[in-house]
Amino acid sequence: SVAAPGTDLTGDLIIYGGFRTGATPPAIPTNFTNLQTSTDDLATDISVRVAYRITTGNAETVSGISASTRSLVSVWRGVNATPVGSSAIGNSGGSAGTTITIPNLALVNTASRVVAIMFNNAASTPSLPSGHADLDSGNASGFGYRHAQLVSPGGTYSLYTSTQTSANWIAAAVEIRSS
Repeated sequence: SVAAPGTDLTGDLIIYGGFRTGATPPAIPTNFTNLQTSTDDLATDISVRVAYRITTGNAETVSGISASTRSLVSVWRGVNATPVGSSAIGNSGGSAGTTITIPNLALVNTASRVVAIMFNNAASTPSLPSGHADLDSGNASGFGYRHAQLVSPGGTYSLYTSTQTSANWIAAAVEIRSS
């Protein structure tokens, strides 16, 4: 299990991004709702799952994670009663590349935040997309990752990219609706 960062309170939103080397995405954590999954096949399969949940207590942990090489978790406060607007996931289509294209979103709420989650199968940290703030990033054991946010992008979230060492990749974008 993974401790949710910071002190989460009842009603907070937890976003989970799990990565693994292999053709099957990591399991959905206990009491989470699946948003998106993707698998990309090149020389080494990689797969990603993105899920969320609303906390029902304070200082919760994210449990039931299995077959995850790396898990990214973020906690969001002050979210709408329907916290997740739109979400999307994309991958490199089985071709190595140096540019990660983050999926476009038509936002439900113009005051939303967008969380971008990127993984690759190279020991290369994806670059921070323009205008985003870094939440977590790094590389280890032959893969790289970045977890970033963009505050109030307006009505659309589009044309954001990240650069990396040539590799296959998976990227997801999740709209977090403000209250």
